[in-house]
Amino acid sequence: MLNLYNMIGIDGIITSIKNFFETNLRNPAPFISGIILICGLARRPGLSCILSTGNILQEISKRGIPTDDLPDGSPNLMNQMISSIVCETYRALKEDSNVQIALAPGSINVMTQGSNAGGPVTCVGPNINFATGQALIQ
Repeated sequence: MLNLYNMIGIDGIITSIKNFFETNLRNPAPFISGIILICGLARRPGLSCILSTGNILQEISKRGIPTDDLPDGSPNLMNQMISSIVCETYRALKEDSNVQIALAPGSINVMTQGSNAGGPVTCVGPNINFATGQALIQ
């Protein structure tokens, strides 16, 4: 029997990888300037299990899905399930996620000041290597 996996060479692998990235249906997120980001981030309240659960229950109620207690008076277990899913998702984002950032060469401007025998010296320049960092989801 012919094994097709043995017939794929390095060219086939490269073509497959290129095709994967070229057929991405989503556009990248737009670039937002640093000053707009920092101003907007300061006003964000953070994730809320209660608020998001309420928003989801309100939305599914608009679509005709019952969210009230059952006719016999027992609680609607679907509401509790939605709350559990949202809260665990937020817990995982806040406690288990690992957010990493990368800054390209030239993206950080530096200014230093000092002095030497000739007097004060001011130097300016960009970062010359990639910089990395970590972030936190609240």
